Amino acid sequence: MPGVTIGALVAVLLCTCGPSSHGGRAITTDNARRPPHHVTPVAYSPPDTRPGLDAVSFANDEVGCVGGARRILCTTDAGRHWVPRYTGPDTIVGLDLLTPRVGWAVGIHTLLRTLDDGQHWAPVGEPTPPLRSVDFVTPTDGWGIAGGTPRDYAVTNQVAWPFGGGTVVRTRDGGRTWTPQPAAGAVDGLCFSGPATGWAVRAARVWRTRDGGRSWRTVVRFPLYYGARWFASVGCAGSRTAWVLVAAGVGASNQQPYVLYRTGDDGRHWRPVLDEGYFEGASYPDYRAYVVPANYIGPLSVVDATTAYLAGLNYQSPSGFIAIASTDDGGQALRRPATAPGLRGTGPVALAFVDAAHGWVVGQSGQGSAIVATSDGGQTWARQL
Repeated sequence: MPGVTIGALVAVLLCTCGPSSHGGRAITTDNARRPPHHVTPVAYSPPDTRPGLDAVSFANDEVGCVGGARRILCTTDAGRHWVPRYTGPDTIVGLDLLTPRVGWAVGIHTLLRTLDDGQHWAPVGEPTPPLRSVDFVTPTDGWGIAGGTPRDYAVTNQVAWPFGGGTVVRTRDGGRTWTPQPAAGAVDGLCFSGPATGWAVRAARVWRTRDGGRSWRTVVRFPLYYGARWFASVGCAGSRTAWVLVAAGVGASNQQPYVLYRTGDDGRHWRPVLDEGYFEGASYPDYRAYVVPANYIGPLSVVDATTAYLAGLNYQSPSGFIAIASTDDGGQALRRPATAPGLRGTGPVALAFVDAAHGWVVGQSGQGSAIVATSDGGQTWARQL
C-alpha cells in the first residue's frame, strides 16, 4: 500500500471511547452547507491476485461465506469447517447472504447467486457499467451501485475495490435484470432496511428514500473540510437508525481523517460519535467527537440501532494484531478491547456481525488468508483459517 509502512495494528472499535471536552455535539439538518468540491482520485488496481480474503457475510450465526481471489468458501457450522464452493476466473469483492439458502456475490466482472446454502453459485444479471455492491431485502428485491470512479488507496481498507460516485440500480427479479434509479445522483454507498426505506451517501451528503428509490431527499450535509476526497459508507437498522462513516482517501503523517455519525430519529439529528483526533479542528472544524486510537479506518458492521462494529488500522505498528471493542448502547459505553489472532493490515479487512455476540473478520495473514471469529461480542477471538 503506497505511502504507508507495511505491518499494522488492526483495531476493530465500536462507537466511542468516552466523551471529549466538546461533548460530540449533535448536528441538525438545518445547517446544510454547499456540496463539497470533489477531486478526481487516484485509480486503484483490481484485486485480481491479492492472496487475502476481501468479503464476508453471514445469514445467521451458523451459515456464512467468505470470498476473495477467484474463490468462495462457505460454512454451515459457524466456521468450524470451511468448504470451497466457488473457484473461477472472478475475484469476489462483496457478499450479501439474505437467508441461509439465498445470497449474492459481487465479482469484479460478474454477479453470482446461490439458492442452495452456498453450495453452488451461478451468474445472474450484470448492468453496464458493472455492479460494485448489492443490498437485498427479499429474495427478489434488491439495490446495487453500478460504475463510479476508482478511489484512493486509503479507502481500500473500507471496501475491497472502492468506487465512488456510482449509480443506484434496482432489481425486482433476484438480480437477473437491473434498472437505473438516478434520482439520488452519484453515490458511494447505500443501505435499505425494507422494500421502501433506504439511505444513500456520498462524501458529506446523506439522502433518504421512502418509495423504494424512485425519489430521494437530502437529509444532511456534514460540516467537513471540502478540500478532502471524502468517501462514505452507511449501515442501517430498522426504519429510523443509520450509521454513516465518512473518511478521506488520503491523509498526512500516517493519519487518515474520518468521522462516524449516527442518527436515531430518521435523519433529523446526527451526532458524531467518533473521529480521528489528529485532524480535529482542520478536516472537521465545527466540533470535537470521541477519539479512537486508529490511524486508518476500515469497514463498518451495523448490528442494530444501538450496536455497530468498526475496523481501524494503525500502520505505525511493527507487527500486526487485531483488537476488538464493542458497545450495545449506541456508543455510551465501550468494552475493553481484546486481541484477536492472525490478521495484519496490508490489505482490506472485511467485517460481519450477525448479532451482538457473533462476528467474523477476514483479511490477509502472513501465510495468505485468515478468518477469525467471536461468539462473545468480541471479548475473545479464535482463528478458523
